[in-house]
Amino acid sequence: MRSVAALVLCGVSSIGLSAQTAPDFKVSLLQGGTEGAAVWAQRTEPYQGGPWAGVRALPLKGTAKPTATSFRVRSWKEGTKARVVVFAVARDESAPNGERETQIATFLLEHGESKDVTETAKYRAAPITIRAVREAPVNK
Repeated sequence: MRSVAALVLCGVSSIGLSAQTAPDFKVSLLQGGTEGAAVWAQRTEPYQGGPWAGVRALPLKGTAKPTATSFRVRSWKEGTKARVVVFAVARDESAPNGERETQIATFLLEHGESKDVTETAKYRAAPITIRAVREAPVNK
């Protein structure tokens, strides 16, 4: 009976060892077709704080200075896709860290998929593009 239990435990532990987790998503922010920043979607649920990636807000053609200073992205895995949440960041002296984040978009991306975020126009800023690619981080 002990040998059967030992075999079952060995089988269960070896199944756990051989099962591989899906690679993480690299979620990139692009401006004008060039990658400006990227964050790895490694977690599996929403979070605050880091890690995040951000790019400076660039003005729309023919407009005044953007009302946001930058745009940030946080991302995590939802099944086989990456959940992406985009924030506009503005200075706010009343905030503890001197800035305020406002969520402007959220969506799911599959491997190789991109999405243009045009909600930046509300802040007189040029659109950004978000792209998700499955790959393993180099320094993991």
